[in-house]
Amino acid sequence: MCDETKHGASGSSSGSSGIGRPTPPLLRFMNGVYDRIVAAFGGVQAASAATRGSVREAAIAEIGASLPAVAKLCPGDIIDSFGAHTGQLDAIVVHANSPAVALAGEDRIVLAEGAVGVLEVKSDLRSQWQEVLVTWDKLKQVRRPPSRSTKMASALLDLARVVRTLSVRQSPDVTTQERAATLGLHEQGVVFVVVGWKGWAKHTTLAEKATELHQSFGKGPRPPLVVAQLDPPGCGMMVPTGNKSTDTDGDTLYEYQTVAFVNQEPEFRGFALFTIWSMLTDLVRNASMIDIDWKGYLGLPAGLSVEQSKTNSRDNDGPREAG
Repeated sequence: MCDETKHGASGSSSGSSGIGRPTPPLLRFMNGVYDRIVAAFGGVQAASAATRGSVREAAIAEIGASLPAVAKLCPGDIIDSFGAHTGQLDAIVVHANSPAVALAGEDRIVLAEGAVGVLEVKSDLRSQWQEVLVTWDKLKQVRRPPSRSTKMASALLDLARVVRTLSVRQSPDVTTQERAATLGLHEQGVVFVVVGWKGWAKHTTLAEKATELHQSFGKGPRPPLVVAQLDPPGCGMMVPTGNKSTDTDGDTLYEYQTVAFVNQEPEFRGFALFTIWSMLTDLVRNASMIDIDWKGYLGLPAGLSVEQSKTNSRDNDGPREAG
């Protein structure tokens, strides 16, 4: 079955808080996070790879510290019940209730059903894009069953609404129930968030990079993904809208919205970080309890025979005095 996508228009946005209007507190906080991360990267520009790696870890910690208390970023591997295995990842976003096995130190083996998303931080997206593709090649193999809950779908629906307000092209309206049902299918892949210190000058390049990751995912509904950069501040996003259609061959076409911007106004320098934070926060806040395929993880054969028996009890059953 082929999988096609429809793309919304990309545009550049600088944003404005209005003449004389003070910077909103949340944006001011994100500007502060931005300043700390940029200062850390700038201070080790000519340092060793190990030192730059420490700064990447610090940047990850800055982002992680802003997430809800029930979430944490941990290094480790993601596995699924179909046998896929990502290998080492620097920052997996997990919920407090996420199924994960503790290893030495902070490393975890995270079951795919418990991975809210994956964060990849690079010093320079332009020179390290191939490394991003390597991580994506590992992550995009992981799948999980669709959730019976609509909470995660609601988070994606909220994100799609935000994206639609930023986009030139508006998707056709469908009912919330229909969109939520479709968005639930996009939970089968894990959300990928890429953050770079140095990046590209044009928003069109960010859109192209986000589209490149998106189109390489493979068949079926694809998860949201973000490519963000700090210098210059910008972001490229691909998110599902919840709309779908059928082509002449009867194949399902899932619709996605592309939004990209490069912001040159200092007052809005933290907006790309806000985009990442708000998406991850919504996904964490609405993290669904996806049924875990324990049998698949253990590789139990389909014909395994297990003896079962049932017993009955009454409400008044209990020890009886000797007559």
